[in-house]
Amino acid sequence: MRSRKSEGRVTTRVFLVRHGSTVLSVEDRFAGRTNAALSDQGREQAQSLAKRLAKESLSAFYASPLDRTMETASMLANPHQKPVQSDPAFREIDHGVWEGLTRHEAETKFGEMYARWEADPFNYAPDGGESGLSVTARAMPALLSLVEKHAGETICVISHKATIRLLLSAVLGYIFGGTTLHIWFVGHILCLCLCAGMLGTPRGVSYPCPCGLPQWSFAFGILSSIAGGP
Repeated sequence: MRSRKSEGRVTTRVFLVRHGSTVLSVEDRFAGRTNAALSDQGREQAQSLAKRLAKESLSAFYASPLDRTMETASMLANPHQKPVQSDPAFREIDHGVWEGLTRHEAETKFGEMYARWEADPFNYAPDGGESGLSVTARAMPALLSLVEKHAGETICVISHKATIRLLLSAVLGYIFGGTTLHIWFVGHILCLCLCAGMLGTPRGVSYPCPCGLPQWSFAFGILSSIAGGP
């Protein structure tokens, strides 16, 4: 089922996809604005997902402008013969002075800053970086705009781990207060059915989406509010 009606409103089906693995992500390094390329494993992941989505009816593809997301998006869009539209609103959170560092290195070199971020990553940002609030403020309006633009259609948005976490949290109405929403991505894809104008209500989002994809295809994993870094 590609679209539904809810109280007279047309539903947009959105696939939120995290890019494939990079060398930096395997090493668990902060890589927000850093333009890391896909690793060979990341390309294999993207190709596998492309095959899984080849039979889906996808109207449009949007991606963060970074190389890792654009390459992933190109692989997904190729079977559908669709262009990939770059949108900077979906870029990854900027980690500022922590870019390229491992978590241990950031904690060692910037102890007080790291502790403040761990206590409240939604509202606090490292020097030169972005808070979760800032990312939500740029990414959520972009997502809502696409939901309205593609009413009744299925689209694919290729983005990043933190950005997708924050979008999902905003859609589901999570309130951050010294806690972090942890999402373990399974299969690098999340499917949501969204009704424009109804987000923030119990009927504004269907999660998980009743679209028939197997459970492993969702960012289904475990949802919990746990203190600590994302």
